Parts: sequence; structure tokens; C-alpha cells
Amino acid sequence: MLARGEKIIEKLIEVCRKENILSGFFNGIGAVSSVEMAHFNPATKQYGCKQMSGLPAEASGQAGALEIVSLTGNITRKDGEVVIHPAHNLKLGFPSVEVMCGTRLP
Repeated sequence: MLARGEKIIEKLIEVCRKENILSGFFNGIGAVSSVEMAHFNPATKQYGCKQMSGLPAEASGQAGALEIVSLTGNITRKDGEVVIHPAHNLKLGFPSVEVMCGTRLP
């Protein structure tokens, strides 16, 4: 479990370095207060990024949380460095059922 304010990907990298994890898979659920989501545009063959923060309590019914309904990804090494490739689905607010999907650029 992560403490409030810890960054998921940075913590995964830290654990992989400490435990000498060379490759693997991960999944999780939870909530975040903010996230940077990337999406691939096949027309331009480039990634775009979008910074998102939790909605205010009066708009969402819960203060600032973006619910992670699915977090999955893989771990590998490139030139000795840990590389994390996550994909996530976030539920926006409450009682909304709007979901955003994305990844994170290295």
C-alpha cells in the first residue's frame, strides 16, 4: 500500500531497484488526486498528454478523488534501467460513470 502523496510509478521503480526485479507484471486499484495520462494518436503516430486533477467535492460528492478502476502494466529493463509501462482506466467523480483510459510516458 502506498501512503497518500506517493507516486505510483516512482514507487514501483524504487521497489524494482531495491529487490533487483528484472521483469514482471503488476495490477492495482485505488484512487489518486491527480494524474498525467498519455494517449497515442495513430494519425500522427505521436503521444499526447493530459494532466488531470480530482474534481472539487461539491461537483463529485467526494473530495478530489479519481478512482483507479484498473491499473495494469509490465516491468522490464533497458540498458540496466527499470522501465515501467502502465495502462489505466480512471473513473471521474461520483456518481459519474465516465471513464478515461490512458498510459504514462517514460
